[in-house]
Parts: sequence; structure tokens; C-alpha cells
Amino acid sequence: MNGKKSLAAACAAAALLSGLAFSGTAMAAGQATITLNAAQGSSLAGHTFEVYRIGGYYDVVADGGKVKSFGVRGDTTSNAWAKDAIGDYNQSADDDIEVPLGYDEAGAIAALADKGTALQIRGAAKALAESSRLPAAVKSVQGSGSRTVIDVEEGYYLVVDSEGAPMLIGTKIQGMDLKDTTLGVTTIKSKSLTVDKKIGADAGSLKDDGSYTVGSTVTQTITTSVPNSKLGGALAWKITDTPTGLAYVKGSLTAKLKDGTNVTGLLKVYDTAGANVPGDASLVDALGKRTDPDLTVPKDGFVIDANQLMQTHPDKQVIITYKAKVTGHDASNTARISTVFADGADTTPVEDEDESTNSDYGFRLDKTSFDDRSLKVNGAGFKIKDQDLGKWLSYDHATGMWSEAADQAAATEFLTGDTNHDSKVDSTDDTAKAGRLEFAGLGAGDYLIQETTAPEGFSSYGIAMPSLTVTITEDGQVTFNGKDLPALTTDDGDGSVTVANIASLTDLPQTGGAWSALPWIIAALFAGGIGLTAIRTGGKVRRNTSR
Repeated sequence: MNGKKSLAAACAAAALLSGLAFSGTAMAAGQATITLNAAQGSSLAGHTFEVYRIGGYYDVVADGGKVKSFGVRGDTTSNAWAKDAIGDYNQSADDDIEVPLGYDEAGAIAALADKGTALQIRGAAKALAESSRLPAAVKSVQGSGSRTVIDVEEGYYLVVDSEGAPMLIGTKIQGMDLKDTTLGVTTIKSKSLTVDKKIGADAGSLKDDGSYTVGSTVTQTITTSVPNSKLGGALAWKITDTPTGLAYVKGSLTAKLKDGTNVTGLLKVYDTAGANVPGDASLVDALGKRTDPDLTVPKDGFVIDANQLMQTHPDKQVIITYKAKVTGHDASNTARISTVFADGADTTPVEDEDESTNSDYGFRLDKTSFDDRSLKVNGAGFKIKDQDLGKWLSYDHATGMWSEAADQAAATEFLTGDTNHDSKVDSTDDTAKAGRLEFAGLGAGDYLIQETTAPEGFSSYGIAMPSLTVTITEDGQVTFNGKDLPALTTDDGDGSVTVANIASLTDLPQTGGAWSALPWIIAALFAGGIGLTAIRTGGKVRRNTSR
């Protein structure tokens, strides 16, 4: 439970004594604990907690195992410290902290939770932490994991977090809680919130960095802990998604807490490029500079105003999931959380960001003569199939983006030597790239390259049409293996492959991995009479008749 709420309830009970509670004698302090919890999904690692005792309990009245009323009083040292902090605060703020009649300075600090403003409570905690009369800490503890338990004497304490806002918290009283409040337990108001950005083909394959084809749609997530907006906590919270080579698919964003609770409706999403996202001009730092400035929606990205989520579900972990289309090479995406924290009477901005990247790769195919590998062959047509998707692919030369084709017939055919992509090879093409195809923008995976059009000079029956498989790894390693007529495919070992062309059936290589010349010749002679062609695909013979 939030330490400020515990303190408020405690002081409310103390106020019932109307000052008489402060005239009693302080009781001997028993042993107690302060339990500090990290926000869901966060860790206390790297936090140092310094614990300072403000005062002890006295005149405790219990009823049914719960504390009904009690008092708080400091000692000489803590009262001098509290007096100094109150004076420092009153010099810089308009709403002075007063020491009510019958209260000492430590009691006045405690009473703020019942009678003070949020600004006074935050200001008092900051002033205590920065006071020149700050006493020696009773404990100094290194945080770890999601929970840190500190053994102390019963009483009210200031806990200064090296990575967050200072906190006022009261321990249990003689082992008891208040009727409606659990004492001694709080979730820290960390100022070191972090964000984790991931990318994947779908929600089941998320990772920090991936390799997906340009033109494909990927899933992205932003995971972070919701800041605590209670006293001394966060005042504003925004999330910005800035893509490069990616485009947010509008309307695809959803948000869920770690327990599955859908909180999409608590987010205000701005996704029109160039739109203004207003900040709170009243939030400024000690120099008067705005800490919550207006933001501009980045191209193809979005900005989320998450204030409502922060106010409704503080300290919970939230996972924001959305779709994005890969639109360019070597894409990246940066998620940034911008949080404004209370800092006494002022405010402090804290940001964190994380990036996920998408790598895409390419390869080169050279079509040569089987008899003379230096002779480049133009006009051979090839089509490509994504084996993982089971889909033939189309390619837009203008945008560089791939898409799924309805079938092989609808897939884009690439012609060797056609460097200007006008579906023919002529004098307008680059002769330096004769016989060549260059594929780009492909993600990691397995692909099938099928020769679909025979170049000029190839067997008129078109029956020796090689195919090959291409494997691209996440780190860009490309390997080739011949499939149909494998002896015509050579992996050059440098991300390129050479596919040989035969001028006649007698040129077919004699290998165990492909048909020998004799069956091909017999098939050709048989086809000559009835116009029948035989094509070996996947180790089987398919016969198509045409007249």
C-alpha cells in the first residue's frame, strides 16, 4: 500500500486526540519492518535506500486488534531537523507549513498527511531529504529484486531512494495496522522507469531485433511499468513511438496489464503525423522551464497520453501491442517514455527509451552458359516463393516492397539483364549487369527460386528449368542449394549464386541429383509428336499437354 496513504490514515487517527495525544509519554519502541516493493515488472536493483527516523509512537489506543488512535513525537535531533526543513520549505512556497499548538515539529510533519496539501507533503519530504540538519541514517540498504525489507524500530520514517522520490512511511504499531490501512508497506515511487521494445512476426515470436521482409507486417510491443501518481509521484506520462522504415498500422494498438486486464480505453492515442500533443504548461522545474512540453506526432508513429492509465493503475506493468508495416531497409523503432515527477514544489522530467531493429538482406543471381561460365545469359525469367509462408511473392520496383501473390502465375517474374525493369532486355539496360538479377529487402527465412521462362537459345521444349532454395539467417548469412537440376546451381560463397543455362538437352550434366541426359532426350522426342512437356518438380514428374 502507498506510504502516503498509510501516513494520512495514521495522522487522521492522531488528530482524533485533538492535541491531547501529544501530552502523553512516549512508549518504548518495538521492532518493526519497512517493506519496499518495486512497481510490477520493475526491480529495486541499483537503488540505495537511506532510512531516517522522524518520530516515535505514543498514547496508542487499540480496538479489536487494530489501532484506533495514537500520537507521533520526535526527539531533540529529529525536531531540529524537522524545524529546519519546515523553514526551508516556507521560504520557497506560498502555503506555509505551520506547527499547530500542542505539536512538536516532527508531529507537524506527520500531521500534513491529514491536514496538509499535496504540495506541502511533497515539499516537506524533499526539504527533509535536503536539510543541512539531516541526521545520520538509521539504515542504509541496497535494493535487489522486486522487494526489499528493512528492519527498524517502530515509528515514522523518511526513506530516501537514490532512484526515486523521498517517501514518508509509518511502521506497524505494536504489530498492528490501522482499521483500514496496512502500515509499513509501500511501493516505491521510482524515477528510474524503463521501457522494453520488441518486434516479431507475431506475438509469439517477439525479440529485441528481427529480420523481416520489406513490405511485411510485423508485431511490436512496448512494455513498461506504470508510474505511481500518488503524493510525491508522477504528474504526467507520455509514450512516443518513432519509427524509421516502419509505419504504424492505425487502429491496431491495444494495451493490457500483466494480469490481462484490457486498458486500451485509458490511452489517448495521437497518430496523425505532425499533430500537436499538448503538455501541461504549469509543470516546471526550479528554473521555470517546462518539464511537460507539447509533443509532435512523428511520421508513421504515434504519441500516447497515458495520464488516465497512470492515475487508474499505478505501479502495474502494461504491455502495449500494435502492428507496423516494414516500409524500408534496415528499419528501426524507438519507444520513449516521458514522465514528469514531483520534486517538492517543482517538477523533474525523466525519460527512458529502447529500440528494436529490423534487418533485411539480399542476394545476387547470375545466369551463365553451362559450357562457358563467363558468358552471361539474358532473358531468363525467375519467380520467388516464401517457403515459410507458402506464398509466391510480388515485388514493387518503385517502392522496394514485397507482397504475397495469389499464386505463381500472379507472382513477379524477374528477367536476367532487365536492369530497368520494363520486362524486356534491350539497349536501354545496363550491359555491365548482363545475366544478373539482384534481390533485396528479404527477411530471414527459406525461399524457393524457380526459373519460369527459358532464355533465348534454351531448349525449345522448356523442360530443363532449374530451381534452387535460398536460406537467409537472422545475421544475414545466405546459402543456396540446387533443387531441380541441382548441378546447374553453384553457391559462390559470397551471397551470390550462379545458375547455368544449357543450349541443348545433350548438355545436361550426368549427376545423381538430376536426371541424366538420356531420359530428358527421350522425353523431348516423345513431346515432339504431341507437344507434351515434362517438368520435374520436387522429385516428381508433372505432365502438361498443349497443342
